[in-house]
Amino acid sequence: MPYSGKAHSSGLVPLIKVGDAVNLVGMVANNLTQDSGSKTTVFIVEDQNLYLEGLRQFIEHYPEFEVVGTARAANQALVQIAKIKPAIVIIDIFLPDMSGLELLRQLKKKSASTKALILSEAHEENVINELVESGADSYVLKSESNIEIYKSLSSLACGKPYYSPRAGFKFFSALKNHLQEHENNSVNTVSASLTKREQQIAEYLKAGLTNKEIASELGCSAFTVKCHKANLMRKIHVNSSSEIVQWFSRSKT
Repeated sequence: MPYSGKAHSSGLVPLIKVGDAVNLVGMVANNLTQDSGSKTTVFIVEDQNLYLEGLRQFIEHYPEFEVVGTARAANQALVQIAKIKPAIVIIDIFLPDMSGLELLRQLKKKSASTKALILSEAHEENVINELVESGADSYVLKSESNIEIYKSLSSLACGKPYYSPRAGFKFFSALKNHLQEHENNSVNTVSASLTKREQQIAEYLKAGLTNKEIASELGCSAFTVKCHKANLMRKIHVNSSSEIVQWFSRSKT
């Protein structure tokens, strides 16, 4: 494989392993069989000249991909990407004029359909969280085998996200946390919209009281309790008293 040299700041660019070569040949053959007439366009944003050239040569080794442009700074990349409109943009997180994460955010605002492959050594949890929130389609560590870059490009070309083995575990862990946080925020928003009487009824239901018993506690009719309970179920999207109890039990965890 003709791709070697020095990486960003961490030693040698990882060469493709012999064991990966068989899988790689199969992937290439499969891609060529699926579509032998079109190329997936790729744009690279990387500030290290040696790594940029090595990556460009590696990608162009495969006929299904075409590198249509490169940039060593984020602002330069935004101008060129707007003109060229590549299918996939490879972004290094660390750029001289703007972080790769900010570039990713701006790219997604201007062209949500453009796929973004984040390529970096960074795999700290806070970085992964920001990648999730910014809409990264793929994440590969520079220290991993080049086949991971190829797998990522091939998956993105088919409209599928890809996260390399080392990066993937932390990525999906961060995604899970992000979704949980979003769910918690939604629960808090709904809880804030409940009236005092609806919250009281929920507490009585959790204590196992019937509509008649709740009415007695609140000094109102059972019909009034039913009306409040119906509004409560509508707001939290449930259909029964037991589901109300379950919803409030989850929201307190």
